[in-house]
Amino acid sequence: MAPKSDFSRGLLILMVSIGIIMGIVFPFFNVLVLDVPSAKILTPTFFSLCIAAGLVVGLLNYFVFKFLIYNFLQQMDSKLKLFKRKVGEVKKSGTIECDSAECFIKVNTGDAIIGNIGNSFNEFITFIVQNINTEILTNNFLEHLKESLNIKDISGVVIDSFIQYFKADGGTLMGYEHGEFHVIKSVGMEIKLEDLNLGELEKILENQKSVVYKNLENDPLQLNIVVGSIKPSAIAFIPLKYQENNIGVCILLSRKPFERDFNQMESRNFVNQATPFLYNRTLIKRLERFAAIDELTGVYNRRFGVKRLNEEFERARRHGSALSICMIDVDHFKKLNDTFGHQAGDYVLKELAAILEKEIRISDFILRYGGEEFLLVLPGASLHDAHRKMDRLREQVAATDFHFGTYTLKSAFSGGVFSYPCKDVSDIDEMIALADLALYKAKKGGRNRIVVAETAMTMEGLTEPAH
Repeated sequence: MAPKSDFSRGLLILMVSIGIIMGIVFPFFNVLVLDVPSAKILTPTFFSLCIAAGLVVGLLNYFVFKFLIYNFLQQMDSKLKLFKRKVGEVKKSGTIECDSAECFIKVNTGDAIIGNIGNSFNEFITFIVQNINTEILTNNFLEHLKESLNIKDISGVVIDSFIQYFKADGGTLMGYEHGEFHVIKSVGMEIKLEDLNLGELEKILENQKSVVYKNLENDPLQLNIVVGSIKPSAIAFIPLKYQENNIGVCILLSRKPFERDFNQMESRNFVNQATPFLYNRTLIKRLERFAAIDELTGVYNRRFGVKRLNEEFERARRHGSALSICMIDVDHFKKLNDTFGHQAGDYVLKELAAILEKEIRISDFILRYGGEEFLLVLPGASLHDAHRKMDRLREQVAATDFHFGTYTLKSAFSGGVFSYPCKDVSDIDEMIALADLALYKAKKGGRNRIVVAETAMTMEGLTEPAH
């Protein structure tokens, strides 16, 4: 078999030449070193045999190299060419897949050096593939974040990318604001926030190091995480921080041990790609809150409050549940402004809103409908409950002294209550109109009283008469 490359041809010539030289030198070595009689050694026949033996040894060395080392190098060359082609196709495919049959060298030799070289080659290919796929994932992650137009999109992209990068089976993104945690987004798992050890989460945020719980299938540790059919082997807690701002914690779970080290530089860099976007999400949410709040009273403004009311109305219509509203108006507010000034009027509105907010349930909310008018929304409250609650609030406000400067002011309000469901009402505009009509009757009836809308009263069968 003729050599196909200059390297192989040169190696053949070198090994054969060394064999011939050894054949020529060997007779003289016997005479000079071993003191063999020259008459027996320095003969044409013995020289020919030595040269022939050297030639055979040189050829044997060449073929040993050819079938062991050279074939190994050829295999490495073909794998590198294949890998180079796959790297070139990354832009088209968006990923690089290189399994052991395609890209790895088969290491089946007993030679330690060749075996080590083969293993190192395979590890190198694996490392390059992981880094390329990580870079692709990171670039896609950043592109999706940049394309996200709202806070829900950002949260979804972050948790999905974390699950993909760390090869998890589920995850939850938890926000941290004003010293409290809240669930932003969950995929494949649920968390009982009220039972979770929030103190431990705060420590993780403070220490800025990921914490991983392993071997959970045999561990009695209770993390208060509902994972459905998933039985996790490991759960990781990743702190999220941007500059000096605590953003939250990402919780990931996996059926098998996590492959990546969460505190390794590469993993931390990937996580840090997300934190500016999550921080911006928090800022956007705060701006939305500011845009929803009435500047003077601190309750919802009309635009946002009506939007919330519409959401509650649709929910009540879907589930057939109760929804009550009460339109209230401060009695003799113009006289208060004219007598004590607009600053006194603003003070009374602010204090009134504070009293109402303090006394309502967490599911209830208030919006400033306009001027001295407020709308209270009471999801789940029946007409009777809403009327009784509003009458109690009316009495409380009427008994309150409002201290403004050197003045002690008195104030009261009138209100109109309406409760859904009602066959005569199909949207919130009709609800508000009926509550407003009941308010008008309360004003006409002498003020400082609560009146129930007639349509709702007929349907509900209110036993207590309206004031």
